[in-house]
Amino acid sequence: MAKLRLAEVFGYRVDNQTPEATRARGRKWCPFRNECCAKYEARNPLGICSLVEGQVVVITCPYRFREGKTIFRDAAQFAFGSDKDTVVIPEVPFLRSTVGAGQLGKIDFVIAKHREGRLVDFCALEVQSVYMSGAGMRHEFDHFLETGKVLEPAANRHADYRSSSHKRLMPQLMLKVPALRRWGKKLLIAIHHDFYDWLPPCPSVDPSNAELTWLVYRAEDRGDAYRLRLQQTVPSTLEGAVLSLTAAVPPPRDEFEQQIQSALSRQLGYSS
Repeated sequence: MAKLRLAEVFGYRVDNQTPEATRARGRKWCPFRNECCAKYEARNPLGICSLVEGQVVVITCPYRFREGKTIFRDAAQFAFGSDKDTVVIPEVPFLRSTVGAGQLGKIDFVIAKHREGRLVDFCALEVQSVYMSGAGMRHEFDHFLETGKVLEPAANRHADYRSSSHKRLMPQLMLKVPALRRWGKKLLIAIHHDFYDWLPPCPSVDPSNAELTWLVYRAEDRGDAYRLRLQQTVPSTLEGAVLSLTAAVPPPRDEFEQQIQSALSRQLGYSS
């Protein structure tokens, strides 16, 4: 199991000790949002943008994807052929409760194409980062802010792609794709390459038949910073995405029953 360590804090690599990086850490400033970080706690945010092991950078904060507005340009380019005359609108209410007036969900970003201020077309963009599993990072984070030094992780932790895909990503797709499909609109998903590579292969289709499209990004080491680069674009369908996210086969019946028998024997004190 991996021992992922701090890679970026408050928008800067941990080995970046420039005045700009130091100032961002002191102000608890997120350069991707252009405001103070508020992850988990407003007063004492856990401003970790990404973790790293070897050459693999794992993006743990969805705001990290906003670097340089790259994902917005790429999404507009795919959806409309150009990002000219487009405006990015964040957190647009989308799902309404059927038993009240409340909102149940939002689209992370809507990219609106306009002509002299009049809406011509739009696409939806969801951003998928990853949950972490294992020992908490607060101690390592606080130590870095106090000393400027990165502790080696005291315990194993790994990117919990299973929970990230099953608990957030799949429900989002199941709810949003059908409505957008009926309207003839595109849904794009910005995702980190290590997360996408973890998923079973997702069948690709011609872009004209796509119901959703994966925008797969890599955080490349440029020496003084990690920079997002679009690695691949994968047009697909809701059915293909769900099959990828749920890909699994049950064990043979006798194998499953043997697992039950072993657990039963242990609990009852019988030798199996």
